[in-house]
Amino acid sequence: MALCDSKYCFTWVELGNYGSLSNCSVFSSSAFGIAIEERSLNFPDPEPLPGSNVLVPYFLVGDEAFPLRTDLMRPYPRRNLTGEAHRIFNYRLSRGRLTIENAFGILASRWRVLRTTLAHHPSNAESIILASVCLHNFVMNKEEHLQGFKQYCPSSYVGHEDNNHNIVPGEWRREPFCDYFQNIGRLGGNRGALVAIHQRDTIAKYFLSEEGQVPWQWQTVYRGFDINMP
Repeated sequence: MALCDSKYCFTWVELGNYGSLSNCSVFSSSAFGIAIEERSLNFPDPEPLPGSNVLVPYFLVGDEAFPLRTDLMRPYPRRNLTGEAHRIFNYRLSRGRLTIENAFGILASRWRVLRTTLAHHPSNAESIILASVCLHNFVMNKEEHLQGFKQYCPSSYVGHEDNNHNIVPGEWRREPFCDYFQNIGRLGGNRGALVAIHQRDTIAKYFLSEEGQVPWQWQTVYRGFDINMP
């Protein structure tokens, strides 16, 4: 499991659990799972949403694999999407998740040792992966200050939205390698605590408000549907 910042640098990486463990056990026994459960990640204090007086805690963005918490927002289940608020929330959250997808993609495509099975002792394999992550972060930080061409991660290398808000795949996806970072599956139940559910609903409603919306969200979410946009 890993976290990254908005600049595709990894801020938390955890390796080494046994494949025989269930996904829920992996999450609950990991240092990250323990830290988030004990609320020791030192998040800033809650702040109002921009243009609003509603306090919302800072939170991480995850996919459907992760449990819903006040400090970890996940999408609404796709099979139970009801109304535009749920659809738009999922779209807005997916824009944030594109960052970690790009971070993993850049890492795996640039450090080719990660493209194949590591036939090493587990401790050595962990060291290889962690070294690759450290080198990735080092180069990304160095290139951030370059004014000209960036060789390690040029702008076209990462996925992004074009002017029509279509997702343009990053060039790293053209690399001839399979998905060596496996989907970890579900790490917790779909049903979060009531306070987390309320928080997600609050954010979803905010995304529909004048202060929280982006002009293109309805066209993007309902692209292909024959309906009148707001």
